[in-house]
Amino acid sequence: MANTILDALPTNAIAEAVSGHAIEIQQIDAAAKFHATQHYWEWMRLFERDPSGLISQHPDYVLHEIASSGDATRRPSYLVKCVIDGSPAGIGILAPKQYTTRDVIGFGPACALHGFRLAGNQFLGDDSNDVQLSLLRATLSQVQACGSAFLLMEDVIESNALWNLCAFGARGGFHVFQPKGVQPRLQIRFPDTADDYWNQFKSNRRWNFRKKIKKFGEHRFVRVTQPDQVAEFLEHAHEISKNSWQAQYLGLRIHNDDAELVLLTFLATQGALRSYILYSEDRPAAFIIGTQHHGYYDHAEIGYDVEFQRSSPGQVLLLQVLQDLIEHDTPRWVDFGGGDAEYKRIFANDESRSGNIWLIPPGLKSTAMFAYLNGGLAANRMARRVLAGSGLFKRFRQWTRGGAVNRNADR
Repeated sequence: MANTILDALPTNAIAEAVSGHAIEIQQIDAAAKFHATQHYWEWMRLFERDPSGLISQHPDYVLHEIASSGDATRRPSYLVKCVIDGSPAGIGILAPKQYTTRDVIGFGPACALHGFRLAGNQFLGDDSNDVQLSLLRATLSQVQACGSAFLLMEDVIESNALWNLCAFGARGGFHVFQPKGVQPRLQIRFPDTADDYWNQFKSNRRWNFRKKIKKFGEHRFVRVTQPDQVAEFLEHAHEISKNSWQAQYLGLRIHNDDAELVLLTFLATQGALRSYILYSEDRPAAFIIGTQHHGYYDHAEIGYDVEFQRSSPGQVLLLQVLQDLIEHDTPRWVDFGGGDAEYKRIFANDESRSGNIWLIPPGLKSTAMFAYLNGGLAANRMARRVLAGSGLFKRFRQWTRGGAVNRNADR
């Protein structure tokens, strides 16, 4: 990817792309009164008409995220709108986002970086190149006008129009920064029948799946889609999360707080929540948080209690989730999200690529920050290669994901 934005477009193409387009930028008030504005209802109409719209772009979903963000009390959010012939053609939402330099590179001083993220990681509405380009240019101008350190778009798929626009180069001097580079994005494309999916696995693999479920012992499996299921689901997922390897090394994932309750209840009222929990007898053992919208099942979060590590609770749950997805309201796709993992490789039958994209404005301070972050990541990668060469990195990952539990259990 090039270092900066829009440079590869010919000047006349940029002029044609914005000809006849008007841009409106509105500060968002996440309070209830915003629901009474014309901007809210134009946003809602675009969401309802966009077949590629994500549930995370629904106005109420985004407004809830903004309201529950700590940054929202200090820094405003913005609605960027492209208008053609008096009608809204596309919308992008800029929500405040904060990192520290240590968050990004994993070591060093924790200098605060205040920026914006693009809600839903894509623009809503017309996906034609000229509308997308107009929205991107206006968004970058607003980021720069606010003196922000970056615009973040998370997990953008290479085939997305936004990815292609971001690869164009530096007409405005914006740097492109990708902390994790481009990563595999593993998915399942469901065939017509359950047998067609399971038959892609060799017979010994299918036998091993059945063996894992049998070895796990007496259990029950619950699909969570209704608002009245959310509170209990969060309570039990929280208990699992506290005992997961992620909590030990990455921090608690499920907090069971009011913000999560409101968000998951909203998803359930929209018919978009599709989460699951696995119980060993009556004890919560593993959970999956997922959403289903427009034929896509997004596998957002998985966790298991490390005390069940030797019984493969995550894989046992995923096996039953996949069977349930095939048998009930089958989506066209299951998206495991960006990043590689062994369990994704086992079950996926399709692969693309995606990555996080930071667009960093021009200027001496931001250019120095860009150089510091790139240098820090290069040092981090070198350290990982040294550890990987010695075998220490693999052993460390196994230990953090429950290997230590297994070793203790074998004594």
